[in-house]
Amino acid sequence: MKKHLILSLLCLFIFAFAKAQSVNSSYLCLANGDIVLADLGSCTSTTVASHTSSFFDIAQGDTDDTLYGIRNDELFLINVSNGAVTSLGTLNIVGFTGNFRVDSLVKEGPGTLLGVHTNSPGGLFRFDIASMTATFIGDTGFPSAGDLTYFNGNLYLSADGNDLVLIDVANPSNSSLVGTIPSVSGFNNVFGVVTIISANPCAINPTFELVATGGNDTRFVDINTAQTTANCPNLVSSDIFGAAEVASDVICSISLEIEDSNGNAAPEYCQNANTILSTTADPLTPLGVYSYEWSIQGQAGVVGTSTTLPININSTTIYECTITDSGRVAPDNIATSSITVTVNPQPSWNPIANVIAHSNYTLPAITGTNIPANTGFYDNAAHTGTPWDTGDVIDPTLFMTNPAT
Repeated sequence: MKKHLILSLLCLFIFAFAKAQSVNSSYLCLANGDIVLADLGSCTSTTVASHTSSFFDIAQGDTDDTLYGIRNDELFLINVSNGAVTSLGTLNIVGFTGNFRVDSLVKEGPGTLLGVHTNSPGGLFRFDIASMTATFIGDTGFPSAGDLTYFNGNLYLSADGNDLVLIDVANPSNSSLVGTIPSVSGFNNVFGVVTIISANPCAINPTFELVATGGNDTRFVDINTAQTTANCPNLVSSDIFGAAEVASDVICSISLEIEDSNGNAAPEYCQNANTILSTTADPLTPLGVYSYEWSIQGQAGVVGTSTTLPININSTTIYECTITDSGRVAPDNIATSSITVTVNPQPSWNPIANVIAHSNYTLPAITGTNIPANTGFYDNAAHTGTPWDTGDVIDPTLFMTNPAT
């Protein structure tokens, strides 16, 4: 069992940032404390975070760049973008007495996880992240070996003895054995099971594969018989303890950025704005066709349906654009972004009297109403040439080329 294989590290390992999440990918937690993003298509992996002690299991987080990890009764948040590992604290156990040790996790929904106890009779718990509670639901009859995963809407557990178990969340005692995952050379002590998307991630019916981890290897699992076929031998350099899914909404997400014709995402204009708003979609190429709808915040109706929107306004206005990819499935087919076009009132300057100075002169304050923050003095008309600020000291040597104006 996993409990006999827990290793501790003496120092933090250097981590690399996460590469792109894609089909055939999964996060793995290793015995040496590393979290890796594994590509089970190319049989490669990249370390995205490390911890001083190994996690018993990991689960998908509530944002695209986070995972949850568990060790004993302590829950952790793992950021796969910057490698940060943060303890969320000790769980409060509800409805259960005795030694609490859950070594399998899966995301049930936003802010909730499920886990199974490592000791018989395999108690099932629901974790509430906000309250940091683990509430006992019932006994499954199968002690956990290290992982839970949803496959086609059903929940599966890797249980002791390399057993694959179908978990009944509503009535845990009705959980049933699917079969025993056979050991093969280099593949034993099956701790992890994880669902990967192997094809068509953005379609209505993506193609899924169930993968089991044993030692340093991964193998595909037949969901009906628990028999396996080869996938990635010697994928990583340390035993694999658990795994977490990369969901379709992570792989298939789209985003949108809006700028004005000067490339500004937060443009400001004086008196009126006469510009063109343009969009950049990520990814640039849609799976189907991109369609666009522009609107003004607080107003009904559509004001544009192309990638760009010419505008001429004389007051601060917030524009929103919604992009839809016809080749993706809702809700991953839509992205909305907004841009605030700020129109500042026309400045009114208090005149500065003509000055005759000897040797040097300290530039005075510029006063008036609606004065822009970047107001300054220039040695040529139309704010060209060399700029100076209030308080700068000038003298004749500064104007050998361009006499001050």
